Amino acid sequence: MKTKGFTLIELVVIIVIVGVISAFVAPKFLGLTRDARIALLKGVKSSLITASDFVHTRATVLGVENDPNKSQIDAGDVKIQVVMGYPTGYWMGSTRYLLSLNDVRYTQGRNTKCNAEWCGLGNQRTIPSGDIAKLPSGSDGPKVAKIFPRGFSYNDQCGVYFVNYHDGKPPVVGIEDKYC
Repeated sequence: MKTKGFTLIELVVIIVIVGVISAFVAPKFLGLTRDARIALLKGVKSSLITASDFVHTRATVLGVENDPNKSQIDAGDVKIQVVMGYPTGYWMGSTRYLLSLNDVRYTQGRNTKCNAEWCGLGNQRTIPSGDIAKLPSGSDGPKVAKIFPRGFSYNDQCGVYFVNYHDGKPPVVGIEDKYC
């Protein structure tokens, strides 16, 4: 009695064909995932800039746009901490209110992986990429806040950072996307 099945040569040919297809498809798929994540980061960056400008306009109306001390302004149903009329880099008192993402969580440390859709951490002095000048230590001066997606931490170079240098100029908002 003869049994039907695949020969070893047929199995090897199928494995080679699947390997060739995956060699072309996998990088394209992985590239689309990275591109999609970077597009989301660009949207978050735009949202931060727009919200920061709104807060600055509100601070101007309230007359605290040139105040070098921390002030709290009423921005609807929240109070936002500002310096020189712009939101500070403190997460709890300021930056978290600038976003309307569905699921944003505060993380306790720079190495804590985000397990929500988005996470944030503020009151920092540097960002992993070093794209901003190191902030002075020992002062209550400017601070950095960063928003990053699920699976990443503050220390990963994937996220959007926000820095108010307390000099009256608009905050520096940028993207770290090296390892997205």
